[in-house]
Amino acid sequence: NPFHTYATIVINDASQFNNYQLEIYNVLGTKLMSSIITNQSTAIGNLPTGVYFYKVINNGKIIQTGQLISQQ
Repeated sequence: NPFHTYATIVINDASQFNNYQLEIYNVLGTKLMSSIITNQSTAIGNLPTGVYFYKVINNGKIIQTGQLISQQ
């Protein structure tokens, strides 16, 4: 999972793809980024070296989570 330039997050269940939101958090739980997802896969980049966590939310429900490790 470590990435240098960017990481790609792929939505596992995109059968009814609308109203998906991606949120990125640092290890302290601070939200760093929130964006609407418009494709089944989304590239994330420009994160300083560190460990991050992400959530994919659809209609207020968390549908996917994961960890990202940036090695800029």
